Amino acid sequence: MALSASGPLAAGIGAAVTAVYTLVTDRVRPQRGEPREAALLRTASGRVPRLDQVDRPELAGVHPAEGQPDFQLAPPYVERELRQAVLESGFVLVVGESTAGKTRLAYEVARLCFPRHAFVRPLARPALAHAVRIARRRRRAVLWLDDLENYLGADGVTVSVLAGLLQGRPGRVVVLATMRSQEFRRYDAREESRLTGSDRDAWRVQREVLHMAVQVRLERRWSADEQGRARASRDPRVRLALDSCDRFGLAEVLAAGPELLAAWENAWAPGANPRGAAIVAAAVDCRRSGLRRPATWQWLQEFHRSYLAERGGPDLQPEPFVEAMQWACKPAYATSGLLIGN
Repeated sequence: MALSASGPLAAGIGAAVTAVYTLVTDRVRPQRGEPREAALLRTASGRVPRLDQVDRPELAGVHPAEGQPDFQLAPPYVERELRQAVLESGFVLVVGESTAGKTRLAYEVARLCFPRHAFVRPLARPALAHAVRIARRRRRAVLWLDDLENYLGADGVTVSVLAGLLQGRPGRVVVLATMRSQEFRRYDAREESRLTGSDRDAWRVQREVLHMAVQVRLERRWSADEQGRARASRDPRVRLALDSCDRFGLAEVLAAGPELLAAWENAWAPGANPRGAAIVAAAVDCRRSGLRRPATWQWLQEFHRSYLAERGGPDLQPEPFVEAMQWACKPAYATSGLLIGN
């Protein structure tokens, strides 16, 4: 078996990041102590913001990229197609794999097309009914349902709720939603035969909501045209991520890098995955020392021992080697793991 440090992990290491900057601005933030039934994204004064006031994509639920002293903002947006669907439909659902860039795409297009619309984002499922009431009362509003699966089911989004919100208000009220492909697959017609009784009835109600939307599929791996537009960026994070675009999506690298780096650092804790962390350290140093072909299972089994001993050895309560390898190779987002290989 041969393995390498993954592209997303390399991006995280290359940036030398150990912490992600705070993601909440002074102008727009969740309100502390607000009841879950009324928990919406609000301005510092307690108002529902307009889209032109939501000036950081993380406030819309976008995965954060690594922060550096010179780059405290999110990486620049690279245009992908969605604008026409948003302008022509009252309910748009962006479907794609984890970290394909669904939320960032929807956020950027919404800000471009509807800057003066109220940005109504429920921060918890119990706040959905309140969010719908707010969107219905506003002259112009975007109801933001990131990870739509969290708002389906009992007391959730239904066809009648959406119809009542959108009817007779084209362009005035827009529902923008995202959903991971793994969740969307649960509503494939083939899944119905596995359900019975009330479970099947509930599944049908939820599936009707999905059929009501204009669905936009977003691929995890970027097209040649999209990569070309990304190369025009001067942001080093984007340029570094492009090096892995032959295998990973650019958005996947930017989002997974910090997560994988944090997972690696946290794994050193006693009883966690210290042997797995030592294996990753050995693989990283193999790459940093100039090895370009994958490291073999046998090499890592030998090399990791000194890394483990340096951090405490048996005192860390390390897991068995096979379990450690499984942990290190497990994908975090889509296809990206700490180690990749065959």
